[in-house]
Amino acid sequence: MMKKQNNDQAVRQVTWIGLVVNLGLMALKFFSGIIGNSAAMIADAAHSASDLASDIIVLIGLRISSQPRDHTHPYGHGKVETSVAVLVGMMLIGVGGFIFWKGAQGLYLNIEKTPGFIALLAALVSIIVKEILYQITLKAGRRAGRPSVIANAWHHRSDAFSSVAALFGIGGNMLGVSHLDQIAGIAVALIVVRAGFKIFWDAYKDLIDTAVEAKFQLRLIEIVTQTDGVEGFHKLRTRKVGLAVFVDLHIEVDENLSIREGHDIADRVEHSLMDELKVDDVTVHVDISNDG
Repeated sequence: MMKKQNNDQAVRQVTWIGLVVNLGLMALKFFSGIIGNSAAMIADAAHSASDLASDIIVLIGLRISSQPRDHTHPYGHGKVETSVAVLVGMMLIGVGGFIFWKGAQGLYLNIEKTPGFIALLAALVSIIVKEILYQITLKAGRRAGRPSVIANAWHHRSDAFSSVAALFGIGGNMLGVSHLDQIAGIAVALIVVRAGFKIFWDAYKDLIDTAVEAKFQLRLIEIVTQTDGVEGFHKLRTRKVGLAVFVDLHIEVDENLSIREGHDIADRVEHSLMDELKVDDVTVHVDISNDG
C-alpha cells in the first residue's frame, strides 16, 4: 500500500512538472512564433497546448479516481474525466483545423515572412525539454502502472516530433527555401488534429461503454479459464469508467459442487483479475456447467 501511494505521488509530481513546463513552452512558442514571424512555431505552440490539456486530464483522472464511490455514483466518478477528454479533443481538432486553414491560405495567396532566429531557438529548446519530460514521465507511469500517464509521456514525445518539424521548416526558410515554414506549420497542424481526434475518440469510446482492447480481453480470458474449478464462461462484459476497468462475467462450475465451493471459485477468479490485470471491479456469476 505504501509503495502504491509513493508511486501515485510520483506520477502526480511529474504530471504537475509537465503541466508547468508545457505552460511555459506554450507561452514561449507563441511569443517566438509571433515575434519571429513563424507559422510553424505558432502551430507548435498549439501542440504544446494539447500537451497541457493532456496533463490536466491526467491530473483530473488521478484526483477523481481516488474519490470513493457514493450512493449517487456507484461506479465511481471516472466519467467526469472522460467527458473532459471529449471536450478537450474537440477543442484541439478545432484549433488544428484553424491553423491548417491559415497556413493553406498563406500558401494560396503567396504570403510569406522570413522567420527570425528566436523561433529557431524556441524549437531547439522545446525538443530538448520535451524529450526529458518524456523520459521521466514514462518511467513514473510504468512504475505506477498508470496507462494514462504512459500515454501522456508519448504525448510529450509527439510534441518533440512536432518541434523537429518546426525546426526543419524554420531553418529551411531562413536558408532561402520558399514557404517551407508555412508547409511545416501545416504539417504540425495535422499533428495537432490527429492528437485531438485520438483524445476525443478514445474518450468517446469509453463514454459509450466500448469493451476494453482485445489484448486485454485475451489475457482476461486466459486467467479465467486457467482458474482451478472453472469449466467454462459466458456473458463476458468489460468497460472503462475513467481509468477504472469493470468486468462482468458468468463462470460455469461442476453441478456437484456446494454453494460455498462455487463461491470460492468465483472469489479466486475475482482476485486473480484484480491482482494480475489491476481490474478495479469484478462481478462473477456462478452457473452450472452444461457439460456431461
